[in-house]
Amino acid sequence: MPFELSAPGDGTLRTKDGAIIHIKGVNWFGTEGQHAMLYGLEYRGLDEFLEFLAANKFNALRLLFNHEYVNANPSTPLRDFRDQKLTFDPNKTPELRGTTYIQMLQVVASKAARHGILVLLACHRIRATYPGPSLHAEWPGSWDGLWYDSTWTESRLLDNWHKLANYFCDAWNVIGVDLMNEPHGAGWGRGGTRDWRQGAQRLGNGVLARCSRWVIFIEGVGYPGLGAVGDDGAGGIYQWGEDLVGASSLPIQLSDQSKVVYSPHVYGPAIFESMPGNWMPYFFRARDFPWNMEPIWERHFGFVQGTTGQPLVIGETGGTARGRDKDWVDAIVAYMSKKSFGVFWYCLNPNSDDTGGLLLDDWTTPDYWKLQKLSLLPTTSIASLHPLEPSISSGLVLMPFLPPPSPEPRPPPPPWPSFPPPPPPRPVPPPPPSPHPPPPPPPRPPPPPPSPHPPPPARPPPQPPPPPHSPPSVPPPLPPPLQPPPAQPPSLLTDPMLGGSVVFGMSGMLALMLFLRAACYKGAKASHSSTLVPNTSDDAEEAEELGGADEADDLCDETVSEASTQASEGMPKRIHQQVAVAFEQVRLSVRAERASRLKS
Repeated sequence: MPFELSAPGDGTLRTKDGAIIHIKGVNWFGTEGQHAMLYGLEYRGLDEFLEFLAANKFNALRLLFNHEYVNANPSTPLRDFRDQKLTFDPNKTPELRGTTYIQMLQVVASKAARHGILVLLACHRIRATYPGPSLHAEWPGSWDGLWYDSTWTESRLLDNWHKLANYFCDAWNVIGVDLMNEPHGAGWGRGGTRDWRQGAQRLGNGVLARCSRWVIFIEGVGYPGLGAVGDDGAGGIYQWGEDLVGASSLPIQLSDQSKVVYSPHVYGPAIFESMPGNWMPYFFRARDFPWNMEPIWERHFGFVQGTTGQPLVIGETGGTARGRDKDWVDAIVAYMSKKSFGVFWYCLNPNSDDTGGLLLDDWTTPDYWKLQKLSLLPTTSIASLHPLEPSISSGLVLMPFLPPPSPEPRPPPPPWPSFPPPPPPRPVPPPPPSPHPPPPPPPRPPPPPPSPHPPPPARPPPQPPPPPHSPPSVPPPLPPPLQPPPAQPPSLLTDPMLGGSVVFGMSGMLALMLFLRAACYKGAKASHSSTLVPNTSDDAEEAEELGGADEADDLCDETVSEASTQASEGMPKRIHQQVAVAFEQVRLSVRAERASRLKS
């Protein structure tokens, strides 16, 4: 049964029956580059990750690809040729064995369908790699920010889109395509061969000619590039793919206007912290950050729904949620919820060096703070709109997926597959009772006389050699499945299991709060008098008057961050998270106290 989305012109995305659908999606990278596989499948099975996303009410996946591999359709590698590490565990996801690149994407899409997850096919790059001087050597590397190049002309790209339509158009949960990731080298409404608006219209109409039910996601432009008609130029600091200003006067016009979806990308301070030079946009350093961000977002892309009548789904946004980036994440989630924007969060992967992921480095432990924050966004259950059945069957052999009927614990794993398990021992009947009593045991021989020489030191007994043909040891059981976050994580300030025995205790925490309150203003006061060190709240107020609010805020954040890192060094991961929560509460309380004094 076909599943079709459309945009009726009121800024919403709806099903064919008229029901509004809210996209709460995620990016999961790896397939767009030379790795040619979703990262993480070497640790856990594909179904486990999809179960995790569905349990946390994510209903869409932005599935990335490159045109070079779509065209060549190479075999799926079991190992990454660069470091020879596994790209996936064939025992955990056996359906990927022997697949080609396109078949691998089909396996992901079809399995996602059975978990109620929609798929957006997104062209993340033309080539698998762009070697060149760059912070990220594989991408963007030497890429010029255009949607074509001298080898991959628009005509060749359209052939690839037609090829993808032949493979995926009948897959009910594949809802559409994202034409090009972050074409920041192009312009919008500038004319010429680098006008992304005209190129997107040509590509979009070409895709719709082969698959009329798909929606077409179109990103903005950026700098360095030509920018968009009506924007503020490079001084406006438009991120790659964020600049949709040109759509206010020159919107996208496709052969079917109900298939147009605008999809900007936007990030916070964390993405700039990883760049060389320590440069940070002015609006992230402003005194009123993050409350200054909403007018900027509205200017860059937020106007689209009201002005064009088309829906807006943010194709990439995310961050580390540390320091100022945490304030930014708070603000962007509130803004998306207020505007009813859809989103594809970046990302599931913990190996994103400038944003982190929804999972921590072990690919198992969730980032509970991010999940709880994203739970505020609206989402639509796909199971209420369409039966959760495999979306692709031709040429693929998919293992049946049956949800467990009850929350019973999983049975232990079988022995190592190279050897069959030994047969169970047969029960031995007890011997019949003897009519004669057993003879008494023989007397023990007398102990030998003591030696005049001290005995040599005892040696540990040698280990017996393993018997021939013995099976290897049974591997440890799989870690528990990924679980949705608890309602509220414990806190160092409130959890008796943590507060009394870990780090400080309550009395130590109170002393820490007094120290931080003074330390937060130390720099401001010291800048005027190097001999004064604030030790009381009166000193803090004096330091605040001598220094500036900006300096006090910045030093407070820096002091708390350094103290949190030192206090939690060497601790288990769970305790480290609790320490971070406690220090965040201290930081916020100090800020609130300072703001209250300023108002009074």
